[in-house]
Amino acid sequence: MIQRWKKEGILVQEIKKHFEAIPAVSQGSYYSWFLENQWVLDDKPLDPEESNGKFLREGWVFTGGDPNSPMYEIKSTIERWPKNKLICFHMCGIMLLRFHPAPSDMMWVPFGFCTCDENSELELGGIYEELLKQCTFKEFYEAFESSQLIKLFQAKGWGPSIARFPYLEGVLEKSPNCPSVWELKQYLIMDAEGHLMPPLPTVSLDYGYFNCLNREEEEELSAAYRAFYAKRDADPLALQQAAVEGNIFEYMCGVVKLKNKKTLRRLMKNRFGLNSSQIPGLNPF
Repeated sequence: MIQRWKKEGILVQEIKKHFEAIPAVSQGSYYSWFLENQWVLDDKPLDPEESNGKFLREGWVFTGGDPNSPMYEIKSTIERWPKNKLICFHMCGIMLLRFHPAPSDMMWVPFGFCTCDENSELELGGIYEELLKQCTFKEFYEAFESSQLIKLFQAKGWGPSIARFPYLEGVLEKSPNCPSVWELKQYLIMDAEGHLMPPLPTVSLDYGYFNCLNREEEEELSAAYRAFYAKRDADPLALQQAAVEGNIFEYMCGVVKLKNKKTLRRLMKNRFGLNSSQIPGLNPF
């Protein structure tokens, strides 16, 4: 229904209609935020510079920066920060504006949004918002850097809430270094949305994209993996384990109806099932 409203250009109107039929006391805080930020859905976005400046300043103030710092000073400072500190800065900036990362964002995998569907992404975003009200940027950054975000959530009383998200704990316990199966999911979503970019090297080597001879074979391999993620009972960690054991094809045959098995058997061979001399771009030691 939501997709139809969006396609017909009536999404904002329909959301308003449905919420206004509810008593004001039951509308929740998200609706008031929506009324102030309708541009997110009405295809009339804010000027990119204005939007970007808002989240940069929110993140800057949260780190303890001077609210009156000129934008050039903010940008020149954060550009010199380590990668993980910059990722945390961007995460805090957008969360404080009550957004959450999209698959195209560098924060989507390491902060666990990759484990969610569209509905639970919003719920997880809300929990992060509340966490940031209870901790400092230093606490948040140090927890992320040391793979201790789970402990930070628990220390602030959010342990039971995040326990409801399947696979989230497994991501946050390893973040910022996450299993490549989540990067595969990110690549599949971005590719389907028209972001023409190659898969990350870990995805290419772990899931067989280095075997593809042309775009058609890449699309065939991606279609098989998309069919896997489309299953309600898909277990990404089982796929990751199959990749580590070098038997992706055998595993996929058991959970997805594969077409053109001869080609997919070849494409699904990965670095764990081959000698280094058989992998393009890798030299044997």
